[in-house]
Amino acid sequence: MRFLYSLLIYLFAFVLRLASLFNKKAKLAVEGRKTHGLEALRHFARQLARGEEVYWVHCASLGEFEQALPFLEGLKIQEPTAKIVLTFFSPSGFEAKKQFKGADLVIYMPLDFRKNARLFCEIVPFKAVFFVKYEFWFNFLAELKNRGIPVFLVSGLFRKDHYFFKWYGTWGRKQLQHFRYFFLQDETSVALLRGVGFSNCMVSGDTRFDRVEQLCKNPSILPHVEAFVAGHPTLVIGSSWLEDEEIMFKIMQALPMEWKVIIAPHEISEKRLGEITALHHRWLPNKAMVFYSALRLKDLDFKGAQVNPNTSILVLDNIGMLSTVYRFGSIAYVGGGFGAGIHNVLEPATFGIPVVFGPKFTKYIEAVGLVQAGGGCSIQSLEEAKTVFARLINAHSENGVLPNGTMARQFITNNLGATAKILAKIKGFNLN
Repeated sequence: MRFLYSLLIYLFAFVLRLASLFNKKAKLAVEGRKTHGLEALRHFARQLARGEEVYWVHCASLGEFEQALPFLEGLKIQEPTAKIVLTFFSPSGFEAKKQFKGADLVIYMPLDFRKNARLFCEIVPFKAVFFVKYEFWFNFLAELKNRGIPVFLVSGLFRKDHYFFKWYGTWGRKQLQHFRYFFLQDETSVALLRGVGFSNCMVSGDTRFDRVEQLCKNPSILPHVEAFVAGHPTLVIGSSWLEDEEIMFKIMQALPMEWKVIIAPHEISEKRLGEITALHHRWLPNKAMVFYSALRLKDLDFKGAQVNPNTSILVLDNIGMLSTVYRFGSIAYVGGGFGAGIHNVLEPATFGIPVVFGPKFTKYIEAVGLVQAGGGCSIQSLEEAKTVFARLINAHSENGVLPNGTMARQFITNNLGATAKILAKIKGFNLN
C-alpha cells in the first residue's frame, strides 16, 4: 500500500509539472518549490545555533493558515526562544503569507516522496510537528515517526465518509498511529477515532473562533471603505462566485435606496471582475458601481473626507480586506454554497451580523452550528433568498439591530478557547 501511495504521489507530480506549462497556479507550485523548498531550509539550518529548538507547522493553504494563526502566535509566546518553520502545500497560501513575520521561515512543503521526507527531516531536527486540519502526508509521517519526532493534528476534523473509517481503510488507519495526539473540533471526530482504537484525542474546538475574535477586537483601519459606507446600512457579499452573484444582483434590485453593497469576489481575475461588471449593467444600470482600486483614486478626495454619495456598490478587487470589511455590514452573504461549498462564515458572524449562504454547507460544522444557533440561514433558491432578505431588511428598518446578528455573535463567544486548550495540553507533553 505504501508503494501504491508513493506511486500516486509521483503521478500527481507528473500531472502538476504538465499543468505548469499552461496553468499559473501549477507553475507557482513547481517553480516555488525550487527556490522556497529544501534549499531554503538548508540555508535556514546553517543559521541555527547549536541546540536551538525548531517547531514545524504545516498548513495546506490560506484557510488553514487562518486556522493555525492563533496557535502559531500562542506557541511563540509559550516557547519564545524556539524557531518556527511554517510550510504550505498550495501557492495560494504561500504567496499570500511568504512575508509572514510570525514564523522564522516560510516555505513550501516538498512533495511527499520518501527522499524528500528523509532530506527534510535530516536538515532540521524538529522538536515537534503540527499539521493543521486535514493534512495526512504518509511518507513524511513515517519518517517523522522513525526519527522519534512527535506529530500533532491541530483542529482536526473527521467525518464518517473519510476513507479511514471504510472497510478498505486499514492501511490509512495504521498511518494515523504516527500521530502523537489529535486535537479535534467536535465530538463526532473523537467518537470516530475512538471507534477504530485511538484514545489519544480530545475535543479542543476550532482555533478559527479564536482567530475571528482577534479580527473583531483589532480590525484594520479602512478609511476608504468607511467613507463609502458613511453610516448607511450595508450588505456585504463575501467570497462570491458567479452563481452567488446572479442571485444577489436580483436581491440588490429590491434593496431600499439608502442601502450600500460591498462585493468581495473569491477570485479577482479579469474574467471574474468582468462577470460582475456584466451583471451590474444588466440588473442595476442605474446604481453606480466602483472598484476599490478606482475608488481610492477617483471618488475619494486627497484628505479622505468625501466619497461620491451616488456610488451604491463597491467591488473589492484585491485580496485580504474581506475579514475586516464585514464589520461595516448589516447583513452578510457568504458565497460558495451554490458551488463546491461555502467559505468562511465565522468572519462575518464575529461582528454580530446575520449570515446567509447557499445550500452546500452541511459538511461545515461551523456553518451547521451557526444555523442551529440562529445566527445563520441557508437559502436554496432565488425565491427563498427574496423571502429571507426581505425579512432581514424589514427587521433592520424597524429596529436597526437584528436578533440573528446577536445570536451569531453569541455563537462565536460560546466557542472561544481552543488555542489555550491545545497549548496547555502540549505543554504537558515531554517533547524532549
